[in-house]
Amino acid sequence: MMKRFHLPGFFLTICLLLPHGLYAYTPQQISEWTEQTLMTTLTAGHHEKISEAANVHRHYKHQAWRSMSTFLNRYLGNQVENNLRGQQIVFQPESILPAEIVAPEECGEASCWRVHQSFIVPQIHRKLEFTAVVATANPAHASPLIIHTLDILISPY
Repeated sequence: MMKRFHLPGFFLTICLLLPHGLYAYTPQQISEWTEQTLMTTLTAGHHEKISEAANVHRHYKHQAWRSMSTFLNRYLGNQVENNLRGQQIVFQPESILPAEIVAPEECGEASCWRVHQSFIVPQIHRKLEFTAVVATANPAHASPLIIHTLDILISPY
């Protein structure tokens, strides 16, 4: 009779702990995801297709996407206007160093990290230094991680 009570308790414990283990990320996974997400966003650029824009945008909270969108609009401008002048720009960013977790952050229930990543973009002769607060996303979200905030420092190189 005692064994029946222990078995359900064991399964309950496993069910409660398993989701936390499934969404635990190593520092290397966080760094790689951040670098890849920023690289994909910069390479994809201004997104003429709605599906491309939605695919990249899903990795960012509104505030972070606003920072990226402002940068892209400033340096890519109106894609139609650039195409008419024959000046379509496609970024080919080069990572200077791998993304680095600078510090863990407090984000309420989510796990968060402050991540630093630098790129050079030869097409515009600029060095871009990103500082992103990356968090675990809600399991129902389309991305395992999400960029909460994004600061961009732009300098000539």
